[in-house]
Parts: sequence; structure tokens; C-alpha cells
Amino acid sequence: MLATRRTKALGVLAIVSLLAITLVLYRSHTRCTVKNAMLVQQVDALSKEANEQLRMGSEKPDVLRFFETHNMHVRFANGQASGSLRASGCMSGCDSLARIEVSVPVDTQGTVDGQPHVSAAYVDCI
Repeated sequence: MLATRRTKALGVLAIVSLLAITLVLYRSHTRCTVKNAMLVQQVDALSKEANEQLRMGSEKPDVLRFFETHNMHVRFANGQASGSLRASGCMSGCDSLARIEVSVPVDTQGTVDGQPHVSAAYVDCI
């Protein structure tokens, strides 16, 4: 009889433990999904703004203003103006730190002569 009670207690404990682990994993997955959605939304919004503000023929002051408005240090090199900012996301095997980079082709005077490109990447993945 004592063994039966002990077996039942262990069974109940195992079920409760399994439910608790499942709940923790589900909440973690949900948070990760939300963080990823926020990162995608941030990239999409930045891409839209880049396409609106960095059109063909936009001059260097406009390019500088775009990057400054988004708190990015701009670099002019190899026919491109580029800058990046830190963001937060969530991906299995990676830290939560991501980087969003914006680049746009420019001529020697810093005038836009191509379409802007916005991308995101996780910084510290296994």
C-alpha cells in the first residue's frame, strides 16, 4: 500500500513537472515569436523609410539626415553610404542581439544613384 501511494505521488509529480516545463517552453517560444515579429517590423519600417527618403538623386545632406535621424553613424566608402544599428530579436542558437544595416549606392559627391538595401542579421550565433 505504501508503494502504491509512493508510485501515485511520483506519477503526479512527474505530470506536474512535465506541465511546468511545457508551460515554460511555451512562454519562451511565445516571447521569441514576438521579438522576431518586432525585429521584422522594424526592418520593414526602416526599409520603407529608406525607399521614401533615399531616392535616386537625393543629395548628400539628405543621406546624412536619414542616417542621423535613425541614430546611425554613416560611412561613405566603395560607392556606398552605409550605417547600422543594434536591435533585439530571438533565434535558436543565437544571442538576442541583432544588427540592422542600411546601405545605398552613391556617386563620388554622395548623391544616391541606386536603391537602398536594408538587412538584419544576428550578431552572436553558434
